[in-house]
Amino acid sequence: MNLSDAFNLLESDKCISSSYECLITREPIRHEIKLKCGHCFEYSALINNLKNTQQTFNYHSCPYCRRSFKNFIPLYEECLDEIPKDINCKIFNKNDYLTCQYIFSSGKCKGEFCSKNANKYKDGIFCPSHLKQTQNKNKCSCSKILKNGKKCKNKMYDVKTQLCKRHYNIQS
Repeated sequence: MNLSDAFNLLESDKCISSSYECLITREPIRHEIKLKCGHCFEYSALINNLKNTQQTFNYHSCPYCRRSFKNFIPLYEECLDEIPKDINCKIFNKNDYLTCQYIFSSGKCKGEFCSKNANKYKDGIFCPSHLKQTQNKNKCSCSKILKNGKKCKNKMYDVKTQLCKRHYNIQS
């Protein structure tokens, strides 16, 4: 085997393994995070690796190719239980992987996306300030989609069905 064949084999192996298995644990990826260098990891394995190998969290390095990147990786709410307790969750707010999906409904930026750094939550990808607004809206409003395609703005009446009194009575 010549050198170019070896490099081709290495590249094809990297692509296959990064798509299906974590490059740290060699197990199937459940919660994928793709770093800027293109390498994919299991989120919890990457967090533990960064915690064990770094002194500060102002940057992060790829465990596979050792490239360093500014800021830290985003927070995935679904993996919150797997994050070591001694890591301060505020470090996740300084990442440049995700941007907030909140769309302004009024003001000079009406109809535009918020462009702040964000984290991945159950409700979507939001910065800390818009996460609170989104959670408050989702908690108390009806989940029914109207004929015009917009969401009902009435307060939730039944928690189980997540409907307002009007839609709850129509359904019954």
